[in-house]
Amino acid sequence: MRLISLKGLQRQAGAAARWRGHRLRWSTIHGESRTIRVGVCRYCEAQVSIRTRVLPNEIAIGGEAVALNCPGKMAIRAAFDAAHYDAARNRAPITPSAVRAAKVRG
Repeated sequence: MRLISLKGLQRQAGAAARWRGHRLRWSTIHGESRTIRVGVCRYCEAQVSIRTRVLPNEIAIGGEAVALNCPGKMAIRAAFDAAHYDAARNRAPITPSAVRAAKVRG
């Protein structure tokens, strides 16, 4: 098995999470023998963890953020689409307040 750096693993995890619609904040946990980086989605609080030295029964990248789509991002996108529909129907410009109003209704 090829050893990948922490930055390389973070890039891979970030790309997978972005593909799922997540936007991550990263933090680092330093242990005695290894470092773990944890990413938390800003929208739905789903996590992804990255381990530099994995044990035989562990994986290097894992968590809900790389396994599941982001429900928070989907709600924001649905609200934007609803605001877009209302604006097209009423021939009004799309404003942030229109997106918020659609989010509350929706």
